[in-house]
Amino acid sequence: MSESDPKLITPELSPEREKLTELEKTGQYFFHGTNVDVDLLHPRQAMDTVRGADGDPAVFVSPAADFAIFMAVARHLGHTSSGATFDEHGTYALGFSATQDVLDKLKNGASGWVYVFEKKGFMQHDDSPVEFKSHEPVTPIMKIRVTEHDLPLISVMTE
Repeated sequence: MSESDPKLITPELSPEREKLTELEKTGQYFFHGTNVDVDLLHPRQAMDTVRGADGDPAVFVSPAADFAIFMAVARHLGHTSSGATFDEHGTYALGFSATQDVLDKLKNGASGWVYVFEKKGFMQHDDSPVEFKSHEPVTPIMKIRVTEHDLPLISVMTE
């Protein structure tokens, strides 16, 4: 590579994000993110921005730690969106967006908690490979504090 060639710069991962990435790679855990520090999570009503109430109250989890990080750090700050696209092989790509107002608030030291669960006791939600649920209260096996520095790439959305 010559001096004029661009170099890839990989941001340094925080120990918290590293731990979540390691746990995700095992395929043995689900993750849930919130800005609230609790020891037991109770089912709550999920809301879809288009359809409104999304099924019965449940604790929603994902095998994708980035979903939980986004929900823990950014979701409570204002208008955000997250989702996944799937190919014919079931491989998924995650996408995250937020208004400029939310992105500005992230600069003020936003943080939250990612809760880690063993997979037993959860069922798939709406045939989605990235969303599972429990209709019963669940106790995490660990919780990890995350900050705005742990967030996945977020695109700007118009309000």
